[in-house]
Amino acid sequence: MSNNLVEKKLNAIFSTLRKIEKMLEYFLGVRSKYVGIAAEKITEAALNELSRRGGLQLGDEIIPPIKIIGRNIKGKNYEIDILGEDASSRKWIIEVTTYPIFTISHAEKFYRRVEKWLADNDERPCFLLIAYEGIDHGLYYFLKDRLSKFCEEVIILDKLRSEEFLQTCLDKSKYRLDKAPW
Repeated sequence: MSNNLVEKKLNAIFSTLRKIEKMLEYFLGVRSKYVGIAAEKITEAALNELSRRGGLQLGDEIIPPIKIIGRNIKGKNYEIDILGEDASSRKWIIEVTTYPIFTISHAEKFYRRVEKWLADNDERPCFLLIAYEGIDHGLYYFLKDRLSKFCEEVIILDKLRSEEFLQTCLDKSKYRLDKAPW
């Protein structure tokens, strides 16, 4: 086989791979956006039920009743999924993610959001991360340690705790959690 023929076949393969990559970026981006919106809405419903019930204990973690006071809060170079307040008037930054947190850059994204919110607001927040697809064990402790330096309280729910949170707070038949995309 000549070099020109091999080069043409390789170019055709790379062209096809680039098209597939663009299709996947579009599909996953659109899917991710809508799955993320749905996860935030279900989480809001769970938080409302949690407030009505007076809080929730998941293992060692106690999540107090949190009243939602804002959604998709946009600041300078950051966005907070849900902002809440507990009975002690402590602000809660609540982040919801439907993708797995398995690299340091994924974990740092949440840290930077809280850091930027703190720069815009003159109070120490509490932080709740609901990681529906889980968080790497080491990153769990890394993120908890870093956030604890400037948050009053830090709660990170891994995949199992996130599922337990939803199962406890919501009526499964109403929200069809058994059919959730994550």
